[in-house]
Amino acid sequence: ATTQSHYEANSIDYAIENGDTNILTLGVVIVEVPLSYAYNFTIPSGELSVGGSAKIMQGRSFFKTQRVDNKDDDSDNAQNEITTSTNFGMDLGLLYVSSDIKGLRAGMMLKNFNSPSFETVKGFGDVTLDPMARIGVSYLILENLEVAADLDLTENEMIDDVTRSRMFGVGIGWQAVEWFNLSGGFMKNTSNSDEGLIYTAGFGLGPKAFHFDLAAQMSGQQNSYEGQSVPAYANIMLSLNSQW
Repeated sequence: ATTQSHYEANSIDYAIENGDTNILTLGVVIVEVPLSYAYNFTIPSGELSVGGSAKIMQGRSFFKTQRVDNKDDDSDNAQNEITTSTNFGMDLGLLYVSSDIKGLRAGMMLKNFNSPSFETVKGFGDVTLDPMARIGVSYLILENLEVAADLDLTENEMIDDVTRSRMFGVGIGWQAVEWFNLSGGFMKNTSNSDEGLIYTAGFGLGPKAFHFDLAAQMSGQQNSYEGQSVPAYANIMLSLNSQW
């Protein structure tokens, strides 16, 4: 024996028949436009550059509610919402070029040290970008061939507040000509073994005054989504840089 209110609150069958079973999806896309400046110092063992970036950042939050039940028409309670907000971010960086070991460079970056935040929809609360710190080292094997490695010093939170990211990467870059370069390598999230080994590749095109970069990252580990295999991790980065 049960009551009608208990049945409505606890029955899966009731929830399916009345369209109360849903998948909620939240995503955030952040676009930033930085203005950067660096100053170079000569020190006894080489050169030290100190720089920073001031960034205008726009965050677009996407929210979707998708009905899940046994009916053919699943669009009557689907919702799509977008919220846009703008904030200001700051980055800092150091670069050391050795005069004792020709071709050796080492650097450190502190990204979003002012912790900019962006609005989301449906009462999920703001998304805050915590400061991220990374160190790296590179070495010129030949005049136009360079190897590099970097490591996150911070363990970074992802949008679900559960997954963590701390990347270690190794790569090689080839400056074919002054206006064109290729790069490739691999990286590993040391805080999340589910992503497996992630392969990276990219290229740059154009002079320093108008330089275009495209980079892609994809995991060799596969997950299943709606019966299809998809990479456990994938990322595409596009940038336009101007130096003068």
